[in-house]
Amino acid sequence: MAFDKNGGYDFLEQMEKLYSCAGFCSVPLFYLFRDIKEGMVEEECLVAMLESFGHGSALPIGWVIMVIGVVLVFAMVGACSLCSGGHQTGELDGKVHDHVTELPQDSYEDTR
Repeated sequence: MAFDKNGGYDFLEQMEKLYSCAGFCSVPLFYLFRDIKEGMVEEECLVAMLESFGHGSALPIGWVIMVIGVVLVFAMVGACSLCSGGHQTGELDGKVHDHVTELPQDSYEDTR
């Protein structure tokens, strides 16, 4: 089993020792590595881990993620307007105008 070979049980054992917890998705009835005489599990490891970080430690990261999100939304709106095609050949004042401009014949010299 890949979980066992990659140190998954070692990780769970360390979590139980460090945070006095067990499980990640829900609180199990008993610990995996502690003696059953110690009683039932009171807290899942994910909650215990998050509480150990403190309440204000993730605030700067949250602000950075919010700013990046706003910048990406503006970039998406700008990209949509660029990629929508716009006016390839548009009508202005009832006349069709191409976006390709041609140089007058006398504006360049023949270098042959």
